Amino acid sequence: MKIIRIITRMNVGGPSQNVSILNHYIPNSVLIYGSLSEGEGDMSYLVQDLKTYYISELQREINLIKDFKAFLKIYDIIKFERPDIIHTHLSKSGMLGRITGMLFRRSNSNDTRLYHTFHGNILTGYFGGLKSFIFILIERFLARHTTNIIAISESQKQELLKYKIGDDEKIKVIELGLDLEKFYDRNMQ
Repeated sequence: MKIIRIITRMNVGGPSQNVSILNHYIPNSVLIYGSLSEGEGDMSYLVQDLKTYYISELQREINLIKDFKAFLKIYDIIKFERPDIIHTHLSKSGMLGRITGMLFRRSNSNDTRLYHTFHGNILTGYFGGLKSFIFILIERFLARHTTNIIAISESQKQELLKYKIGDDEKIKVIELGLDLEKFYDRNMQ
């Protein structure tokens, strides 16, 4: 079984650690990632010994020309790799990766499964009312075509359900399970 994971960028944070751990320990995994935003720390060293594809146009910021180029490149990689599973992380790569996955499934008459992990979201408080509403509509559409949605906490699942992004059956809670023991200060109470 071949798995392609797609993450917008390998910046400092839990999602980058999560995808690197998944790709290290699950055989036949491929990672697609994009470029950092200005001032972000780089964690791409975590995946330097893995099979990866770097797409410079895949970035956090909305840019229709770069987003379309990233979309085409992701589609070409998916067509070449022919994965059984496409697992996306973060908003931008979640959108582009699931749309390319849907097109790949349709054009190749196969049953590639699509999974998306929410590591937080941009549904409220990130953009203004109209943009937030548009993103909610997009996520609702994508959820209908996603095999399963992974929430990293029960509260996140409840938030997704509140916005009608998926249903109770489709959304699975899987906590990240990162070992934070080394960061725990035993002197703080």
